[in-house]
Amino acid sequence: MANANIQAVNWCNTKVRPMADLLYSCYLSAKSFKSLADAQAIYGASNPIPNDATVIADGAATDGRPLATDAQATNIYTRCAEFIQWMENGLVASPFGATVTDFTLNTVAGVQVNGKAVI
Repeated sequence: MANANIQAVNWCNTKVRPMADLLYSCYLSAKSFKSLADAQAIYGASNPIPNDATVIADGAATDGRPLATDAQATNIYTRCAEFIQWMENGLVASPFGATVTDFTLNTVAGVQVNGKAVI
């Protein structure tokens, strides 16, 4: 029998599905970002963004945004790769040294409705 509890239905429609959409969109965007970066060879020692402390001159110094370094940009690439790995393989290191396995992507994809890449 389906759960027809009004609070459960409202929560699912207004919170669960939108959150799943956001997570799935983040996953698709991370995949797109990493794929574009890899195709254009953006990151690496002899590439446009080496992993160092050099500030990227993207206008932040004059428009009020925080400055971004090459290393910080590289870290975003790394976080995308880690997020993809977590979503696809469900591998999360526990504080006790064990690895917890859960098919994370499937739990999100199974509920999301409107997820899409934004990059």
